[in-house]
Amino acid sequence: RARTSDEHMFMKLDRKKYYHLPWSISDNIFSWLEPTKECNIYCEGCYSENIHGSHKTLDQICEELDVLAKLRKSDAICIAGGEPITHPDIEAIVRMVADRGYKTLLNSNGLQMTEDLLRRLKRAGLKKLTFHVDSHQRRPGWEGKNEIELNEFRFGLARMAERVGGLYCSFNATIYPDT
Repeated sequence: RARTSDEHMFMKLDRKKYYHLPWSISDNIFSWLEPTKECNIYCEGCYSENIHGSHKTLDQICEELDVLAKLRKSDAICIAGGEPITHPDIEAIVRMVADRGYKTLLNSNGLQMTEDLLRRLKRAGLKKLTFHVDSHQRRPGWEGKNEIELNEFRFGLARMAERVGGLYCSFNATIYPDT
C-alpha cells in the first residue's frame, strides 16, 4: 500500500545514507577523531584551541567511535587534534580504530615523530600519515624559515616514513598571502 504523507513524515531516516555517493566505495572517505586538543606548537591558521591536559580517555574515544559507527558510513578514521601524538595512548587509539576495521590515518605536525614511534604506530594499524608543515608555525628550531627552507624538515619526515615503509605519506600546508 502507498504511504500517507503523515507516515512519510515520521519515517526514521537512515543517517548512514546522508552522504551517499553512488560511485564511491564508502559514503564518506573518512571521519574525524580528535583524541586531544593539546598541541606542542602554535600554528597561525589553526582552527582549534590549544588546551593543555585535554587528552580524552580511551573510554571517551571508544564512545566517540561508537557514535561514528552508528551515524556515518566511513572507510577510514582520521586521527587529528591538537597534536595526536602528544596523547600518551596514541598507539592504543590507532589500534582501537584499526580493530574496528577502519583504515587509520594520522594528521601530525611531525615535531615529536620518531622512527620508533612510527614503527609502533604502523604495527598498531596505521595506514597513512599526513604531516602539516608550513612557515607560519612556531616550530622550535625552525621559526622564521620559509617554505623552501622547511623542505629540509619535510624531507627528514619523508625519509623516516620511507625507512619504516608500507605507509602512505603526504604533506599539507596552510597557504597565506606571503607564501
